[in-house]
Amino acid sequence: MLSESQGCAVLKESFEAAGYDIRDGYDFAEGVIRFQIDGFDPSQRVGFEYITTEAGDRSELSTEMLLAIEARIAQGELFILLVDEYDVGSADELRLHAERFLSMVASHRQRAKES
Repeated sequence: MLSESQGCAVLKESFEAAGYDIRDGYDFAEGVIRFQIDGFDPSQRVGFEYITTEAGDRSELSTEMLLAIEARIAQGELFILLVDEYDVGSADELRLHAERFLSMVASHRQRAKES
């Protein structure tokens, strides 16, 4: 299992390779969504949260907040990749999660431009 710092480093590398300007430990507060995002590009509204026991993320991220994040993603207003440390076994697997997410964001934005 990857530590908080290892997982965040992998995700930051993936997001920056895709052209995002990631800020570490970004304080986000909109409606019920209020937490420090591990990495976030505020101008593009894209980021990631690597959920670990080490960082206390499970107590910080309430069910209400997670549902609000998912709703905002579905509406195309905000894109935060949420990955639990228990769902990935390696850095390569975490990179794959990031690549799939970033591809989804790019597709969503392309469809939005075309409509």
